[in-house]
Amino acid sequence: MDKGVYGEMHLSQSGQGSGGRFDLGSGRDGADEDEETEAQLEEAANAGDPDVWPRHRAFKVENTEGFIEEGKKKAKKMRDMVLVGQGMEPTQRTEKGWPAVSAAVLKELAGDPTADPPRWGKAYNHFGGGVEGERACRAIAAAHNAGAVQTMLSSFILPLQHMADRDSRVHCSLNLNTETGRLSARRPNLQN
Repeated sequence: MDKGVYGEMHLSQSGQGSGGRFDLGSGRDGADEDEETEAQLEEAANAGDPDVWPRHRAFKVENTEGFIEEGKKKAKKMRDMVLVGQGMEPTQRTEKGWPAVSAAVLKELAGDPTADPPRWGKAYNHFGGGVEGERACRAIAAAHNAGAVQTMLSSFILPLQHMADRDSRVHCSLNLNTETGRLSARRPNLQN
């Protein structure tokens, strides 16, 4: 069993691990999947040993793409997702001991692949350097950037769109602090 869970992501309707795939650049085709049963994986995950981590981690996600299983007429509401570890040693862990995937951790793993010259993160060496290491760092950086974009959309852009009047303007309340003379905005706070 690998100690990390950074790696591939398989989406499937049936839970068999087929379907779309997100690969951080390991160069593998997925044919060498471990032959462990789901019961063995669950037993290892629940054993309480902090140094043993399941190679696979499965959970349900919303079927936002509306994928329809072969032979079915309608899309299921949920589909299975399986994360497959790449054997990368985690740089940080959560309180429960799982490898952390916070923005800071992703940044550390990716480095700054857009810099001139690029500064590769810890994933570069793990994936053997060269083209594969670069691909891994770029993929992790893309995941980090996608999270930042999602935060901006959900925290600022979408809520402000609902507050706009018929002329597409957002109006806030301005407050003057009489002690300091500073202005502040609220409902919505436009100073963030």
